[in-house]
Amino acid sequence: VVRTARATGERFAVLAPLVLSAGVPPSGDPAVALEPGVRFQKLLGFGGSFTESSADLLLQMSPAKQQRILEAYFSEDVGLGFSMGRFHMGSCDFS
Repeated sequence: VVRTARATGERFAVLAPLVLSAGVPPSGDPAVALEPGVRFQKLLGFGGSFTESSADLLLQMSPAKQQRILEAYFSEDVGLGFSMGRFHMGSCDFS
């Protein structure tokens, strides 16, 4: 687990690994309760956003490096396995 937080001054601070286990956690420990029989929405996939500036940087790279970047995001074998991408329309904070 890596955390960055403005209030504490942490920048990419490496924390202890999270342990996932069934049962009731000790008092005071954070917990996430999963109810497999209860469904609220369908998960379509995971992804990231693409900005004008990131597209500009990608286009400055060689075709081989462009391929490596795209594989790092979208390949299930050698990358993150993203299945979606979001593009802004009209305005972007990072342009």
